Amino acid sequence: MATMLVVSMFSCGADEDNEVSPEDLVKTWNLVSVDVEVNSTTVTNGETYSSMSEMTGTNPNYTLTMEDATWTTSGGYDIELVTQFNGETFPMQEQSYTNVSGQGSYTADGETITINGSFFSFEVDGVDLTALGDAQTADYEINGNGQLIIKQNETMESNTNGITSSTTMISNSVWEAQ
Repeated sequence: MATMLVVSMFSCGADEDNEVSPEDLVKTWNLVSVDVEVNSTTVTNGETYSSMSEMTGTNPNYTLTMEDATWTTSGGYDIELVTQFNGETFPMQEQSYTNVSGQGSYTADGETITINGSFFSFEVDGVDLTALGDAQTADYEINGNGQLIIKQNETMESNTNGITSSTTMISNSVWEAQ
């Protein structure tokens, strides 16, 4: 069963030599690359289940436009998805996303950005991380080549009706200014 995984991408800390200000974000950015790893462990009835998904973006034709406090996305991209469940690796899946659009708000303070909404949407069998589409905080930098680097390491924990789960998402996206 396929469920929609909505994921926000965020950034890594700037080098001391590349100090950035929130005003540096205000422009239109073209996606260069995106990589996401999702690790999940679920315990139910004394049994432990673990899964790992690696997603790599290919063929990006996707823009992120950042205004003073809002952002929009539009375009498309392909995803190569590799999944493991309890140690068994499944064949790579290729997924195309066209006419993708999104919008939300953000705040930036120094090297930290908080995004409300999701920059990307991914479909993954059996995994629903839509809660990660809520406000998320990450670090960002603009590197020496003028690229916006966004990295995130987010964990979501749940304990409902005797079922416990922990899901960690690590993402990295690279954007170039238009």
